[in-house]
Amino acid sequence: MANFNSLVKTFIQLCSIPSPSGKEKEIADFVLTRVKDKVDEVFVDKAGNIYLKILGKNKKFLLYCAHLDTVQPAGKQKIFVEKDFIKGEGKCVLGGDNKVAVSVILDFIENFDRKKAFNNLEVIFSVKEETEGGLRHFPKEKIQAKNALVADLSLPIGKVMISGSYVGGYAINVSFSGGHVRLLEENITHPLNFLINFVKKIPFGKINKDTIVNISKVKMGESFNSIPSLLYFSGEIRTYNKKTYENFFKKIKTLTPILDKKFNTQSQLEFYPYCLGYKLRNKDLSTIKEVFQKLKIKFEPIRSYSVGDFSILNEWGIKTVNIANGNINAHTIYEKVPVSSLFLLRKIFEEYYFVF
Repeated sequence: MANFNSLVKTFIQLCSIPSPSGKEKEIADFVLTRVKDKVDEVFVDKAGNIYLKILGKNKKFLLYCAHLDTVQPAGKQKIFVEKDFIKGEGKCVLGGDNKVAVSVILDFIENFDRKKAFNNLEVIFSVKEETEGGLRHFPKEKIQAKNALVADLSLPIGKVMISGSYVGGYAINVSFSGGHVRLLEENITHPLNFLINFVKKIPFGKINKDTIVNISKVKMGESFNSIPSLLYFSGEIRTYNKKTYENFFKKIKTLTPILDKKFNTQSQLEFYPYCLGYKLRNKDLSTIKEVFQKLKIKFEPIRSYSVGDFSILNEWGIKTVNIANGNINAHTIYEKVPVSSLFLLRKIFEEYYFVF
């Protein structure tokens, strides 16, 4: 059973270790030191993902997963408790995304009574989740579990993600003749004409109730008195509809040659498929529903455009339930975590193991 003070202490210790994406070694060493004598197997892959295994008496396998990295700005700052909230000084992110879950799983392992180990438990503490999906480098064939629990949803506890979106990106490099700004009087093609005509056919923003499209970067030009000779822009689509996802990239592939012909340009196109969408069935949610009922937590199913380790695991065929962790103002310097939410999440993970 969790000790209230030790759990808070563990969370504060984790948040005191800066771990921006790609620089997780210090926090990984901290975690390994805490659990290496508490588990039956430790494996670290080439990317730095940590895999742990606790053997039980039954044949059933369950996976817990949480990521060690955070977004920027990440750095040293004082972490303290103020009333019911754990927060930082406001210089950097606290790291509640996803150190809330890391601390809970870590505390569960450290206080676990091995005599009660009837389910086999696998744990992955992943790296580079915020930037490149570092879990993709993990040898997935090593995972024996067909079901997983993740707490990587920065919302009030009770929210459960039952549907995830298809997410894919694109980048387009376009070459123009360019030249001195005086050429505008000769109606020379300007890069913005290409981009304007592109967004007329590929609009961005909220497209419908199932789809959002973003343009994230636009680069062109080097000096104020010249017409740019290069245009670069990139973006992504997030949608719950597989057909919409596929047609989006087909449309871009068809459109760019048409615009090249119209504006006498040369474009190069790259696609980046990130995550496949998924939808959990009622039987995939039966355990978390039972746990919530036992702990008197209201079950609130949602769908989300968020992506993460849970997207990758579901893509691998591991039915992964992503639950809210209570973190507030994630990815900002105003991030804070209610102590009550931290302790409740710890109860959820413990109950989930025994109910599963």
